[in-house]
Amino acid sequence: MKLSQSLVTASLAFWSLAHAAPPFDIGGIRLVSSAAQARAAISAANPELAFTDLKQQDGKIVGFDGVQKDPKSFENPDHVLALFNDEGSTWFIGRRQNFKEGTRPTIEATWAALKEKYGEPSGVGNMDPRNPLNGGRTNAAWIFDRSDKLYKDPKNRDNPCPMQMAMDFQELSGFSVPMRFNGQCGSRLNVEFLYDKNGMVSELIINAFDSAREYDALKKRQDAEEAAKKNTLDTERAKGVKPKL
Repeated sequence: MKLSQSLVTASLAFWSLAHAAPPFDIGGIRLVSSAAQARAAISAANPELAFTDLKQQDGKIVGFDGVQKDPKSFENPDHVLALFNDEGSTWFIGRRQNFKEGTRPTIEATWAALKEKYGEPSGVGNMDPRNPLNGGRTNAAWIFDRSDKLYKDPKNRDNPCPMQMAMDFQELSGFSVPMRFNGQCGSRLNVEFLYDKNGMVSELIINAFDSAREYDALKKRQDAEEAAKKNTLDTERAKGVKPKL
């Protein structure tokens, strides 16, 4: 698969704070993991994944796609996407698991596993998971600021990582990859799962991204580009060229 030279663009807000490594993982992959560490971790979690490197047009590897196929189904039991920044560190992780009948967890078991691994979320959306009615989707988010402090506010005030609009994402291998970053946001982990009227979960999607490092890197790149443009303009002005009349 070929990708465009630029997967993301930075927001115009400016923020400058130190940012530590995000305190969570997906399938053993941590944000800021090297490419080798990321592949080794998810391979240990699921040895049946088959990998494809994602490359830019210049051949540079910017991520991998890992898929476990089921020859008896159109739905893949497990699908993982990892994307790397210019330094080779993981900045985005996505994982989608499909559960067939006989292997599906309940809503309660899914929530218990999520809270055991990640703790209480910053917020839960959509239908109350304890009252599934005719089935549906539920989502939750774990939001961390620049100091990796978990954001919690029932009224959703001063959220450092607010939900972005659809135009702020790019679909890649079936995952929504963010294209804009907030200077106040450290990292964000999102969970969504689909369940039926009996409270059985058939699909679980988890993704996470490192907003702080991507924002800083893109801002640094933008600043360098602006400085280069200014230098070119200053050089041209210094020549004192006069039109020939």
